[in-house]
Amino acid sequence: MQQAQRGVKGIVTNRITGKPIPNATISLMDRENCVNTTLNGEYWKILLPGLYKLRVSIFYERKKSITVA
Repeated sequence: MQQAQRGVKGIVTNRITGKPIPNATISLMDRENCVNTTLNGEYWKILLPGLYKLRVSIFYERKKSITVA
């Protein structure tokens, strides 16, 4: 259960309207596995402590990468 508190989580939203974006793909750079956002734009992934570079892909918008610690 302690591991469930580790990782990254958030909500993918449209920067203009602020509405959540469902089914966006969140992937880690240099890794094959990915997660999709829920109908409310939420995502979560359990990770060990460290720096990771995330990529958010939305089928109708360009890709955006962010680095999280």
